[in-house]
Amino acid sequence: MKKYGVILEKGATDWQIFQQDEKGMARIELEGYYISAHVLPRFPMTVEEDGEEPESVRVRIVREYDGSVVKDWTNAGRPEKGRWRIAFSDVPAGGLYRIESCLKYDQWDCRKCTRGDMVHHIGVGDIFLIAGQSGKVKGTRVRRTLRGGACTAAGRRVGHGHASPGRDHGYALCGQF
Repeated sequence: MKKYGVILEKGATDWQIFQQDEKGMARIELEGYYISAHVLPRFPMTVEEDGEEPESVRVRIVREYDGSVVKDWTNAGRPEKGRWRIAFSDVPAGGLYRIESCLKYDQWDCRKCTRGDMVHHIGVGDIFLIAGQSGKVKGTRVRRTLRGGACTAAGRRVGHGHASPGRDHGYALCGQF
């Protein structure tokens, strides 16, 4: 099935955590392409490319749980026809966030396709990778905290980042956002 509207190609995926800097902020760079289209007024409903150039490609970042705005609608740069690029600097530590995008037209009618891709459940915080072998933590239940506090494993403090083997021999991750 062909996509229309704003399509995100690079920069963020669902459940991605961005490393925060020393100020507790992250830079999120996104890019992709767009295809202008409209809905034809007949059954079955069909969408058709129209080649019309939109006024802008818009992107914002909101909190996932309540929709409150973290970074408001911002016009993306368009380095060439059909392509877009944007960078959000100073996205605060926390989450989980959602990235939303859309097309904006000068003369919009209800048949214009304004849809845009979304990226769900992103966060900003410290990312830890702990590698090695440890038989003592096998089977330990690990809990992560989203707002402050330390991570705990088997009821004891393990710091701000901890990985341990899970029951399926994968790894559970504990991190502070």
